[in-house]
Amino acid sequence: PYHYGGQGPGECPDGTHECCFDCSGYAKWLHRHVGITTPEDTAQGYYNSWTHLSRAELLKGDWLFFDWDHVPPHSDSIDHMGMYAGWEDKHPHEVMWQASTSEGKVVKTTLTDSLWDHALCAHHYGENERFAW
Repeated sequence: PYHYGGQGPGECPDGTHECCFDCSGYAKWLHRHVGITTPEDTAQGYYNSWTHLSRAELLKGDWLFFDWDHVPPHSDSIDHMGMYAGWEDKHPHEVMWQASTSEGKVVKTTLTDSLWDHALCAHHYGENERFAW
């Protein structure tokens, strides 16, 4: 389930769950899962240290960052992040995977215009290196 500070199996801060995530913990767990160590522990930390992209440059496996109080293109107060998953095959919309506070778990979310209004984009890897999902 969603839990602030959660970073995956065996890493729930208060020990109430066997496995829990918050948005940056989900990113950290995904990176560890594919053998990549990241020193960042917060969504703001990831955003600050990763390469920033335009929406047109996004590929599956890149990351979206959200600042609910400010309009991009820059932010020093990132509130949330999720992994971009591209276009759905069956539906004409883009989606991301995220640890959702409102749903209390990791979910696939449709990227609506209101989400894009607050979105910033980035990736961790060298050029053309993304998660192979």
